[in-house]
Amino acid sequence: MNNYREWHENGNIFFREIKLHFGQCDLNQRLSLPELLLITSDSAVEDFHQRGMSFDILLENGVVFLLSRLVFKIHSFPKAEDRFVLKTWEDKPSGGLLSRKYEMKKEDGTKLISGTSLWLIANPESRRLLKPSSFTLREEPDFVVSVDCPPCGKIREPENMEKLGEREAGYSDMDANGHMNNSRYAAFIMDFLPEELQKKEIDVFKINFAKEARKGDIISIYAGVPEAETENKITVVGKSGEHVCFESELTFK
Repeated sequence: MNNYREWHENGNIFFREIKLHFGQCDLNQRLSLPELLLITSDSAVEDFHQRGMSFDILLENGVVFLLSRLVFKIHSFPKAEDRFVLKTWEDKPSGGLLSRKYEMKKEDGTKLISGTSLWLIANPESRRLLKPSSFTLREEPDFVVSVDCPPCGKIREPENMEKLGEREAGYSDMDANGHMNNSRYAAFIMDFLPEELQKKEIDVFKINFAKEARKGDIISIYAGVPEAETENKITVVGKSGEHVCFESELTFK
C-alpha cells in the first residue's frame, strides 16, 4: 500500500505527496485547469490547518482569505496515475496582499508547475478589507523566494472582445465562504474556449479576480479571440451585469 505524506519543513514550508486520479484529468488526459486551482488552494488551506489555523478558527478571529491574482507556469501537465510532490509556502506580503508560492515536481525532481498567488484579507461579516499586518495568528514571513513563473501582473482587456455566452453560477459552484470557488472560474473559462484551443497545452495561465460571484449570478463570458491560428494567447473575461468578475489570460505552447 502506498502512503502519501504531508509534512512541514522550516516551520512554514508545506509539502504534499499526491497521486493524480482519472477524474481529475480533462479530455486530453492531463490534469484539468480547475483541478489544478483546487489542489493548490486546498493545499494552502491545509497548510494553515495543520499549523493551527483551521477555517473555523480563522472565522472566530474575523478572517477570511480572498484570492486576488494567480499565475501558473505549466512546464508539463501531470497525467492520471502520476505521483508528484506539491510544495507551497507564504512569502513576505506584497503591496498589501498576502503572497503564496507553489512548486509541483515529479518524484525525481522534474518540474511540472510553478505558481504565485496574491490574497486579500477580509472580515467575513462586513467584507471590509484588512491589512496583512492585522493577521497575527502566525509569524509574518520576512523572505521572498522566486519561482519559475511570470509575475502576478494586471491583465489588460484587448479591444476586440466578443461575447462567447453566459452561465448562471449554481449551487455546486459555491464554497463555504458563500461565493463561487476560484476553481470554478477556470471551469467556465475552459468550457467557453474555442475547441481548437481546448486541445492545446497551456503554457501560462493568469487570472485576476475582481468581484465575488454568488449563487444565481449570471456570468457573461467575453474573449479576445485570436484572429489567426498561429496566435498563441487569448484573454477571457467574465462579467456579472456591468461588473467584471474576473480577467484571465491563457498562453499556449
